[in-house]
Amino acid sequence: IDQTVLKTNVFAHNSQLAIDNAANADAAFRRQIANVDSANAILSTMAAYNTFASIYDCEISPAKLTWTHDLKINENTTLRLHGLVSCLLSGVDDKIDHAPGRQYINRMQMVISPEDDIVNATLCHHPPHWFKNAAEVNQLLRPSARLQFFGHIHEQQIEQAGQNVRILAGALVPGYVGDSQPAYNFISLDVGGDNTQELFVQISQYEWQLIPPRFRPKEADDGSNIFKYVVPIDRAPL
Repeated sequence: IDQTVLKTNVFAHNSQLAIDNAANADAAFRRQIANVDSANAILSTMAAYNTFASIYDCEISPAKLTWTHDLKINENTTLRLHGLVSCLLSGVDDKIDHAPGRQYINRMQMVISPEDDIVNATLCHHPPHWFKNAAEVNQLLRPSARLQFFGHIHEQQIEQAGQNVRILAGALVPGYVGDSQPAYNFISLDVGGDNTQELFVQISQYEWQLIPPRFRPKEADDGSNIFKYVVPIDRAPL
């Protein structure tokens, strides 16, 4: 995100500020994104991202604020990735990037229709509590996004809320946020059968330790190095 754009492009700054200051951010966003000039201005900070993301067909535009990509789990089950844009207001106010409850994500990105044989997973940089509309984010993602991936805070976590599993990424490089150390996850998805209505999720988490210097596995409650979860799969009646 090139935040310096907002220091030189007054139109881009004012377009984002109008959303940030609005009592109804969604209504303000719809007005701004419906206008070609203001829509392009709002997304002007993400030009470098789009150049990189276009290699993987993950770029965004005023007409396409999310991207999707399908991965086959087995013949009858597909993992559908939904990329959500959480940096629409990044840089318009210094406080927005450093305090929870100030970012904004529009509801149009989070309306995900359940489909038979599809497991929906969302990828979003900021976690829900970073948004001013956090309650709405949780409400909209809960019924459809069985797997939810977030980052930003550099604290490796796994949360299960009802029928969903939420995974927060750790740091990529040390010291970027506080004393955070690098961490990564291995995630395994297994259906177990063509018409099984459950997805078995297994996650191995590793984090860097300084002495001795190496990655070590995190321990689950059962004493193993694998965190295990089960989420439902929508299936058509047989």
